[in-house]
Amino acid sequence: MEAGLTSPPSGTLLGMPTRLHKLEGKELEAGDQGSCSLLFVLWRGSLQLQYAEEDDGIVNMPLRLEAGELLLLPPGRPIRLEATAPLATEGMLLELELYGSDSFDGLHVSQSGLRLKQADEGLLAAARQLLHGWSLTRQQPWQLQALFVELMRRVYEAAERNDKGLEAWMEDSLAYIQAHYQGELSRDLLARRAGVSPEHYSRCFRAWTGSTLTNYLSLLRVRRAQELLLSGQGSTLNQVAREVGYSEGLYLSRKFKQVTGMSPSRYRKSVLRTAALNINHSASLWALGVEPQWGVFSDWFAGSQGARANHSADQLLAGREGLDGLEGLQGLEKMRASSEQPDVILSYELSEPAGRLLELAPVVQLSHLRMSWQSQFRLIADIIGRRSQAEELLGPIGEAADHLRHRLSQRYGTARSAVIWEIGRDNKAYAIAASHGRGGQLLYGELGLRMPQALLELGAERTGFVEITIEDIAQYDADFIIITGPPSCRQAARKLGDIFRSEQWLGLEAVRAGNAHLLEAADLFHGYDPLSSREQLRVLKRTLL
Repeated sequence: MEAGLTSPPSGTLLGMPTRLHKLEGKELEAGDQGSCSLLFVLWRGSLQLQYAEEDDGIVNMPLRLEAGELLLLPPGRPIRLEATAPLATEGMLLELELYGSDSFDGLHVSQSGLRLKQADEGLLAAARQLLHGWSLTRQQPWQLQALFVELMRRVYEAAERNDKGLEAWMEDSLAYIQAHYQGELSRDLLARRAGVSPEHYSRCFRAWTGSTLTNYLSLLRVRRAQELLLSGQGSTLNQVAREVGYSEGLYLSRKFKQVTGMSPSRYRKSVLRTAALNINHSASLWALGVEPQWGVFSDWFAGSQGARANHSADQLLAGREGLDGLEGLQGLEKMRASSEQPDVILSYELSEPAGRLLELAPVVQLSHLRMSWQSQFRLIADIIGRRSQAEELLGPIGEAADHLRHRLSQRYGTARSAVIWEIGRDNKAYAIAASHGRGGQLLYGELGLRMPQALLELGAERTGFVEITIEDIAQYDADFIIITGPPSCRQAARKLGDIFRSEQWLGLEAVRAGNAHLLEAADLFHGYDPLSSREQLRVLKRTLL
């Protein structure tokens, strides 16, 4: 006969009530509870409590419970309770022991306890029923156990709902902090916004972030100072200090050293471990001889240059990357403690605050809508101290582009127009502007062609692209039409084939002149780093001349 399981399955919670106190108009004292947890439920009046909370260094933590509130305190620490309740107070204090594979974590309870400000009527009724059953001189077998289990089931459900509520207001509070950390932020202000007490806010903030509010604000301000120093936006340390929320540079320098372990001047000269959140910045680092620790590359770049990503930048951005099998925030915690932690993270401008990425490193956000690809590349080179290498790469590309521009002017004249199409899935086509690459950085930049006015009026330069249906691409004429590659799905390929046979398409000026081209290099045209741009220029030269 085989032996059975020796412990309950994961997720199991078992419990045993040991003592129950009726709370009404008398002083109650409780000392060290040892292995017992304490569950307060109040359904009338109010209750004043004091208990020791070692983690925060507070000996006497005052707490006031109101009618409808629940407080569950974990075992394992010295707890002193002195509750003086007026005559109008009604409630109970249950001493209980919890068992199971997940123990107290299964009830979503931190070491500071669980407080429910609005226990539902079903939970309060279950508590009153247990109190009534406990007061009887005789009870049916297992009846008290059944009442206890019903109460704890309702506590678990309420704790689960409360945990989700905490996630909502804490994420909102963190977003507010990340947007306003340069200003005056206080615990009281943030607690009022969240609708909780300042003490509860501090406990939740530490449990959620692993840091105090003061240290978290210092981290955000130093990260912003790092970004300003790396991108050359601060002329003096005092100016950088005022930008991040400090009054003067000396104080910033002290905080900077606490966070980074070095002075601002030394930091600017240090060798940086890099992470890039997109193919262009990853490839730019690679072109400068730096392999990003976190990065992503286009298929063409990986195949032609031998580049590979050590980790997924997209997952790093989402906070979901796992290291050695650890996922989510565990992965970030391990990365923070390891040699793989980056010194700088390169990104396009983010639509939301950088959030937990700032716990890892400063995030330098480069605007692809306001900065040319060369300006982005030079800034990246400046950050890692390789400006001379950058100029050596950009110089030949500029010379080759000037030569091709002169040849195009001789053959076709000046002020010519071009449209670049990328064919997507779901019957979508995208007219690409210079900021989104696909050869646009060259055609609309170095080669001097312009986008058709009809697409400009749709906001192509403002947003970087215009999205239309595949059937509508024949409505936009130009001197040159470039389709970067064949469709990747059969349905889109059939639709594009139908368009190529249509009278409207065959009547376009570019088609009649033989200047409409379907390229076979979609992967190549994804990037606008120097190495991709150099090869794109060669393809465009063969195609346009």
